[in-house]
Amino acid sequence: MTDFYKKIDPETEKLSSNQVNESVTHQPEQLVNFIHEQRSKLVDVTNKTKDNLNQVNDEYHEKGRQLTSKIAALSTTTHDNLLAGLSYTAVAVMTGSILARRKAVSFKILTPVLFGSICAVYTLPSTLSNMARTIYEAEKRNFPTLIKKQDEIMIELREGKEDTLDFFHKCGNIVRDWFK
Repeated sequence: MTDFYKKIDPETEKLSSNQVNESVTHQPEQLVNFIHEQRSKLVDVTNKTKDNLNQVNDEYHEKGRQLTSKIAALSTTTHDNLLAGLSYTAVAVMTGSILARRKAVSFKILTPVLFGSICAVYTLPSTLSNMARTIYEAEKRNFPTLIKKQDEIMIELREGKEDTLDFFHKCGNIVRDWFK
């Protein structure tokens, strides 16, 4: 049935049947079968396209839901006022920029970052800790070797801090013993 187009009479350019001079109107079942087959193919293609579009749409909505839940998890409304904290942080960054206006380039870069960071830590403590945790989890998922090195460095820094505090306590005890 798929070779339906091969049965066109070249002289009259009309569809012909197996008999020499009969037209398709005498045998409509061929045409009916052909149209049914083509409609079935069209329905199959349409259903596959619809299924693919639904799958892409579902994936899009799932990604959007995940992003929305991650953003919602960053801000805790019980302690941090997000809009006010972001406004204060923006003012602090601008203040740092104004203070460093006629200074060296490195000072111009570091001062706004320093002022903004200190203000953000003060005004948005739980939001920043949630954001740091989320970034850490994303890095852990995508860059495991980097996180391993970062964790090793953090352990070394903590040990160095403890050693430094022990050293100062011992020095303080020695100085205290001198004056007894």
